[in-house]
Formats: sequence, C-alpha cells, structure tokens
Amino acid sequence: MTTKCADLSVGKPVQAGEGAGRSSGARVAAIDIARGLAIIGMLAAHTVPRANSADLIFDGRPSILFATLAGVSLGIMTGSQRPLARGRRADRVVGIVIRALLLIALGVWLDGFDGTPAVILHYYGVMFLLMIPVLFIRRWALGLLAVVLAFAAPAERATRPSRSSSTSATSSSPANTRR
Repeated sequence: MTTKCADLSVGKPVQAGEGAGRSSGARVAAIDIARGLAIIGMLAAHTVPRANSADLIFDGRPSILFATLAGVSLGIMTGSQRPLARGRRADRVVGIVIRALLLIALGVWLDGFDGTPAVILHYYGVMFLLMIPVLFIRRWALGLLAVVLAFAAPAERATRPSRSSSTSATSSSPANTRR
C-alpha cells in the first residue's frame, strides 16, 4: 500500500518518503481549501452589513484560521517532518523574510486607509520574522520553549494593570467630567 503525501510547493503529490523537505512541486489540497475558506470568511466579516453589533458566525474565525495556516505553512516550508539540512535552509529563510516584508508593507499600506476593518497583516509579517529562529530548533527545545511561554505569558499578563482600572480613573478625573 502506498500513501500519498505532499511537499507543499506547487504541483503533484509525491510518494511517502520521496522528496520530503524537497521542493518537488506538490500541494496539499486541504490547506488550499482552508485558505480559500479563510479568504471568503475575511471578505464576509469585513463586507457583510450588520443590523446591530451582534457577532456573526464568521467573526473572528477567519483570523484564527489565517494564523493557524500561517504557522502550518511555515512548518511545511521548512521541511515538515524532516527538517531541512543546515546547508539547505538559507533559501527558505530568505523566502520567509521576503514574505514577511511584503506582509508588513501591505499591512502598513492598508492600515493607512481610513476604514473600520482592523488590518493585521503587518503583525503577521512581524510574527514571521520572529519565528525564523524557532523554525529550526530541536523538538525538545521547542517543547521546552512552549512550556516556558505557557507559564510566563499568563504570569506577565497578571502583572500588568488592567485596562478597566486605568480607563475608569481617567474618566472620573475632574478634567474629564463636564457639568
């Protein structure tokens, strides 16, 4: 029994074990379908008029799908189950940096328009750049980093003052009250 797997560049499926980590031209249809759904969801979230401020079924979900697909795509681009050897990583890193810079530029450009949709593309670009050092570390180190972040992030958040206390303090000050 042969199983098909994909290398996620562009083209046809490859046999399992063949071309792993190599750009042979294969794509994974499920990821392409998920990307299409995310694009449709983002268009709907930003263009469907609302009678009130109620959340619609596609509010937030396309953004989550985009973020998840971005991480999956970075993993696949850098070798997936069989990470690329040290000498073969430079072209992938350059590709990621170019994509990140394009996302940052596009996000900044779109953010310049006076509109209501929140533009997050430049944040994705920055995250791509921040992920480059993590893409090639060993799995045990990645697991350790994930555990540290899982405990450190909530602890750091708990030390920050809450927004409600800072906004209520400014709104009740004599300068902000009108009679």
